[in-house]
Amino acid sequence: TDSVGAPREGVLVEWEAFGDGSSITPDSSRTDDLGFATAEWRFALGCPYWGTGAFIDSARLVMDFSFGIVGVHRLEARTPVKNGRGNGALRKIGAAQEGVLRRSFQRVGDDEYLDQVLWAVVDSDCQPPATSLALPIH
Repeated sequence: TDSVGAPREGVLVEWEAFGDGSSITPDSSRTDDLGFATAEWRFALGCPYWGTGAFIDSARLVMDFSFGIVGVHRLEARTPVKNGRGNGALRKIGAAQEGVLRRSFQRVGDDEYLDQVLWAVVDSDCQPPATSLALPIH
């Protein structure tokens, strides 16, 4: 990680995964919640890294950091409905689709407003399954 801010109100934590400035994934986790209960997660992945598993690997690291170190309860992400790759990647990491935010996103230099899918991962989604210490009886 190139920069990690200390947790405080309105914090923005940024990661640059590849160090060359061309590909950032995920690029930030932001919260305005004093208790860090909910954080917004934004991400971008450069074309050369599509289909390489780089997003999945970095997403797991961000979730580990957010839930385990910062103590976030919930990570939210938004992606345009038309972004099949982004929606698929969020589904693949276990995010739950919670709804569609109508006409909530406008690209820079574009007059059109796009619908976005609201995704969320909560800390209990990322807990390892409880294992039984009992030995099987044969």
